[in-house]
Amino acid sequence: MTRVGKMLVVFLDLEGVLIPEIWVGLAEVTRIEELKLTTRIFLIMMN
Repeated sequence: MTRVGKMLVVFLDLEGVLIPEIWVGLAEVTRIEELKLTTRIFLIMMN
């Protein structure tokens, strides 16, 4: 087996990093405030 070249794979979480969280916009359109909750906020509320 010959090796032709290297492949570089990069993974990036786009949501909340490069583009806004989709759930915030959906919460505003549907008026469902719970959709704005993040995992971090939810865990703080549960403690």
